[in-house]
Amino acid sequence: MRKLSRIAAVVGAGAAIALGNASSAQAASTWYAYAHTSSTAYGTFTDDGDAFRACDTKTDGLGVWLKVTATWYAGPNDVPFTGSFERYFTPGNGNCTEYHHGNLVEDRTVKLTVCLGNTVNGTTSRFDCGSTITAKS
Repeated sequence: MRKLSRIAAVVGAGAAIALGNASSAQAASTWYAYAHTSSTAYGTFTDDGDAFRACDTKTDGLGVWLKVTATWYAGPNDVPFTGSFERYFTPGNGNCTEYHHGNLVEDRTVKLTVCLGNTVNGTTSRFDCGSTITAKS
């Protein structure tokens, strides 16, 4: 009986260690930013892989404008650079763009702003911008 209790203690300790390791694993986080009055125009940032994308899930003739502010590695020496980029995605047909990946500096602030957009005579205007959301890389 003593041998069985030792085996049970070892198995129990192993299970506790396995559960402890499983709970300490960190899952990827995804943040969403929406245009002000539209839940059909949005952008996402996922920290696992530093992935961005824009979605235009309504066929209404409008596009999605996405602005991302972050710190990423740039140049041949991978020097940290903080800046932003803006991208207008032409009107969608109810889908999302491919994911765009960056090489972001870890544990830094990432900001996303999403607006509806329209291009007339080669000029893109943006409107109905939502609140800027803040995420972590």
